[in-house]
Amino acid sequence: MFIQYDHKGEPFMMDSRYSRQMLVSSIGKQGQKKLNEASVLIVGGGALGSHMAEMCARMGISQITILDRDYVDLSNLQRQTLFTEEDVLNKEAKAFALEKHLKKINSSIKIEGMVADVNKQILEQYIHNIDIVLDCTDNFDTRFLINEVCILHNKKWIFASCAGTYGNVVPISPGKSACLDCLLANTPFFNGASCDLIGVQTTLIPFITSIQSSIMVKMLIQQEEFDDYYFYQMDSWKLQMNKFAVRRNKECKSCVCKEFEHLNKAYTDEATQLCGRDTVQFRTSLHEEAHFQQLVNYLDEHAISYKRNKFIVSFSYKDHPIVLFKDGRLLIHEVPDVKRAKKLYYQLFN
Repeated sequence: MFIQYDHKGEPFMMDSRYSRQMLVSSIGKQGQKKLNEASVLIVGGGALGSHMAEMCARMGISQITILDRDYVDLSNLQRQTLFTEEDVLNKEAKAFALEKHLKKINSSIKIEGMVADVNKQILEQYIHNIDIVLDCTDNFDTRFLINEVCILHNKKWIFASCAGTYGNVVPISPGKSACLDCLLANTPFFNGASCDLIGVQTTLIPFITSIQSSIMVKMLIQQEEFDDYYFYQMDSWKLQMNKFAVRRNKECKSCVCKEFEHLNKAYTDEATQLCGRDTVQFRTSLHEEAHFQQLVNYLDEHAISYKRNKFIVSFSYKDHPIVLFKDGRLLIHEVPDVKRAKKLYYQLFN
């Protein structure tokens, strides 16, 4: 019988919790032991990330780290699991909300939600002590960054994407399989598909994550014997799934030449419009407790009502919802472009 320990340090018998999973011949007790010793990094806590986090917790992954920069919005509840209407009202950070809910599902594992914009520094902070990176993001800039960090540190990862009724999943192992750059370099049309632009069918998400999580389990259990490196493509409306063999590009600039365009990209604090959304993001200097409190004092002085929790302050200015995160990121919503957002920003902060 395998034993884990709950959050109080008390022994926790695993046989009853994972008994049905251990009955599966492909997993068994030894496979379950590998899952109970595994650690994963989930990048993105939205639709794909919330489903993957829940499945990882239920199947007994020992350590789950979730990176996400956003907060829970009403439009998320249609397809993102675990989040509640209370999370929406409180504008809970997704990573924190997932950590809170997952600990109620499985108290015997370690779960950490990190509220942060994913960048090179954040990824390299967490990459060393994990077995697999699970891509659950909504943009290709972050995915190509994950690709390069995983190549640099020789970490396996699983790409996943969704939009409309279509989804894709690709397992990637540096030096052994095709990397993301091998597959998608010079294909800019991939960046055009976003759930904020063309929507996403609710049932597509579990369709994709069932494939992504199944591949994860096989990679963790089979380890070096895993060899199912295919490009999986799903359509939840036509109820179809196809898989294609993929090959490494012998001249790939990332996994062969080790030319890391995204890792070496200069950091910018310029205002940026988030893809598919009437929202502009600023990176401010308000990333320390004193500066965070300074904004709260400003709002109090000007009689501007606001909501505050551990990670964010949210308020409205000239009918534009504004959210400041504790790491210094500020979102101005319902603006048509960066120019209008900058005007509001400078009016607000002189």
